[in-house]
Amino acid sequence: MIDLTNVNWEHFYDEAVEMATLYTSPKPYTSEARMSSLLNLMNISDDALRLDPQVDTMRELRKLYHSLMHQYTEQSGEEESTVLANLRAVFVSKNHDYGSSFCDLGLISILVRLYDKLKRLSNLTKKRAKVSTETVRDTLLDAINYSLMALAFVFAKDSQESTTHP
Repeated sequence: MIDLTNVNWEHFYDEAVEMATLYTSPKPYTSEARMSSLLNLMNISDDALRLDPQVDTMRELRKLYHSLMHQYTEQSGEEESTVLANLRAVFVSKNHDYGSSFCDLGLISILVRLYDKLKRLSNLTKKRAKVSTETVRDTLLDAINYSLMALAFVFAKDSQESTTHP
């Protein structure tokens, strides 16, 4: 098992942002396609969640990021760079408060949190929310951040593996 406790998460978050923003897609995912893509990353069998080794995790996470960011910037009118600066500040402050708890159980734990946000987003677009404190805007921003955190985790894990197994 790789130890990621002393990782500079801000560095890997910045790498994730750089990688995600380089990706362009001819057509952003629909809400259903996002969910399908995320579930495609996970192999659900025997009541257990595992990453599917046949799926290009980086590509799928970049596509999810792009689709979510596209929807957010279209709705808000904000520039992607402004959104990313705000999301980074949220990530840094929450990482200070919570530590790296987002990845303690591996990439699958981040993907489950992202799944929850995508389900909430889907539900918010179909019916009026009873919990008024979390809006579509908030849910989109959280989902974007989780997609970046998942990419950061992949970068950190790959970096640790390359230094421990040259």
